[in-house]
Amino acid sequence: REAMRSVGADVWVLTETFRDFAPSLEHRLIASSADAPDRNVDEGECWVAIWSRQPAEILPLTADLDRVAAVVVDEVTIVGTVLPWLSDDRRKNIRGKDAFCTALAEQAADWRRLRDCSQRVLCVAGDFNQDLLTQGHYYGSHEGRQALRKTLAEMGLHCVTGGRNDP
Repeated sequence: REAMRSVGADVWVLTETFRDFAPSLEHRLIASSADAPDRNVDEGECWVAIWSRQPAEILPLTADLDRVAAVVVDEVTIVGTVLPWLSDDRRKNIRGKDAFCTALAEQAADWRRLRDCSQRVLCVAGDFNQDLLTQGHYYGSHEGRQALRKTLAEMGLHCVTGGRNDP
C-alpha cells in the first residue's frame, strides 16, 4: 500500500487480489470480477478488482465475467482483465493458445461495444498473460501474441508495457 500511495493513482486495476485490499483509505471498490470457481471467494479473492477515489460506475459486460470487470471514471472506460495463460485449464474443451485467442475475442467484443456506444476513452488494463516482444519469446504463444497485437491495433489501443517496455 505504501508503494501504491507513492504513485498517487486515482484508479487502480488489481489482478489476483482480494476485494477488501484497498489501495488507500481514499479508494473505494467500484467493481470486481464475478465469483470464480478457481478463487477462494469466501475470503474475498477475485481475479480483477477496480478501485477509484473518483466518482465511478460499473459498466455491464457479457463475456468472461469471472475474470473481467469494467467501470467508467471521469469519461474514461476502464476494463480490467486476466486473459488465460497457456496451462490455464478453466475452459473444459479448449486449452493453450486456443483458450487465449477465444477469451481474447470474447472480451474484445465487449471492449468494442463499450468503445462504440460512448465517446469515452477506452483503457484496458490487467494481466494479458502474453508477451509482445518483437524478438524472442518467453511467455504465451506466437498465435496469442499475433492475436493480441491485432486486437489492440483494431481497438486503437497501445500496450504501454509491451515490447521493450515489458517488465
